[in-house]
Amino acid sequence: MMKHSKIWLCLAYALLAAGFACGASDAQRPPVVFRHQFVGAQAVGSLVKVPKAVELLSSTNGVAFRKLVSERFAKWLAAGAGKSDGAAVNGLADLVSDLVCLDAGFELRQDAGSWEATVAVKATSAVRQVLESRIKAVAVSFGRTVSLESSGDWLIAGVGSKGSFPVSGITSAIASSGRPWKLDSGALVFIEADLPKLSAFFGWAESPVRLGAIALTIAAQGENLKTTAKVTFPDAIAVGQEMWNAPTNLLRDPLVNFTAIRSLGAFLPPGSMFDSVIGRQMGKSQTYLWTLSQVPFQYYFAMASTSPKGEMDRLGDVIPREWNPILKASNSGEFGWNSNKTQLQMKGGSLLAPFVLATNDATGGWVTGGFFPFVPNRQPAPKELMDEFQNRKDLVYYDWEISQERVGFWRVMGQIAPVFGRKAAVNVIREQRRLFSTTERFLDGVAPQLGNTVTEAESAGPKEFNVTRKSHLGLSGFELVHLARWLADSPSSLTPLAAPGGAPSGVPVPVPAPKSGNP
Repeated sequence: MMKHSKIWLCLAYALLAAGFACGASDAQRPPVVFRHQFVGAQAVGSLVKVPKAVELLSSTNGVAFRKLVSERFAKWLAAGAGKSDGAAVNGLADLVSDLVCLDAGFELRQDAGSWEATVAVKATSAVRQVLESRIKAVAVSFGRTVSLESSGDWLIAGVGSKGSFPVSGITSAIASSGRPWKLDSGALVFIEADLPKLSAFFGWAESPVRLGAIALTIAAQGENLKTTAKVTFPDAIAVGQEMWNAPTNLLRDPLVNFTAIRSLGAFLPPGSMFDSVIGRQMGKSQTYLWTLSQVPFQYYFAMASTSPKGEMDRLGDVIPREWNPILKASNSGEFGWNSNKTQLQMKGGSLLAPFVLATNDATGGWVTGGFFPFVPNRQPAPKELMDEFQNRKDLVYYDWEISQERVGFWRVMGQIAPVFGRKAAVNVIREQRRLFSTTERFLDGVAPQLGNTVTEAESAGPKEFNVTRKSHLGLSGFELVHLARWLADSPSSLTPLAAPGGAPSGVPVPVPAPKSGNP
């Protein structure tokens, strides 16, 4: 399952690394599939109120974590270019580490026959000289010819599948507007990505959710980061607009996380594992997830259903068929009916006791379950929390969490549940222990300082959705821990990148890596 998260981890890398209108010739160039801009650490540090993310990423453990991110990202890129020698990878890692703290941007363009990558960085003359030297050295180590030009304080480098190419369009944009690409006022980070095209170009494994084009901006909001994004899907997404109807008889305090999702099935690729488990009827309904703080592993879900008993009969066949092979492969037990066939339970597991059952109450019919039996509690969920979403018809997704608690939850879950992460990451080779130690020290230091994270998504049209997030680090607890687990995997397990149907011109066709090593 880890391979399914690769695309999300790469986007998370872009956000963490960031903690730190082109010319007329565009018509002849491949279309943009990815663009990233960051205003630089100096600009962030000069804000009247510096976001807490700066402190978290500037600590000793934060610096070590960022260095590991750069190393891992460099290895991943090198694998895509068919390179594995230390000099090429280390040179690229050093270059990435230099760039992520500066006012810089990166652009990738790609079509069926070619690709072009451009980097633009603003720095002092002395720093530009060092960067120019490193860029040339990296280009030589990868067997590429690079175009290098200057425009004022900016250094622009371009490389492509067909060799070097003119970057005069970018130099012209800098001369007229002061920046290589447009950046909204107040933005610290801007990311534009066509995820379906990126996935095809890099040969990523199938995503667990539908992919669209995304335009994302991160700005400072006091000590928090405010993330806004517009997501556009290739096809219309059929989302219901019925009133929210939360299972208030099942929800109980003390909550540390609550999620409400409308029409979850509409966002899943047809025929995927999750799509087949959820089914057509429940996929159109509302889904709720929540975590309690009293006992570890109190993570529950409820999906609305007009026929809970019928859905349980279906799930009694689907879940063992789809999930038991995964569970058995890692000696983690298996799902089966309990003695009276009223609920599905996982048997032979370690600390978890997952279950699925049907229930009806005053709020309707539900298929519900979790990782730990329900603990009797008469304290209802806070009305203030329910009021945040219940009267909003355009709201498609709402998620609130105490990120400190969720980081702790997913750190444990990632070690014992094979669906969410490898269990033996710390018991492999010395290098992997070093990586794991680096990520765990960072999580130890950052978790107690994280507060609430709130993420919302609203429908803005048949294909468009507006997403907002308020957080301390730009990532949810799950995203942060999952990124750390990916970083802690063995570097030798990286899967080379390939475009479907053969690599674009000039990109070596990689040798496939072992399936067990997919990040």
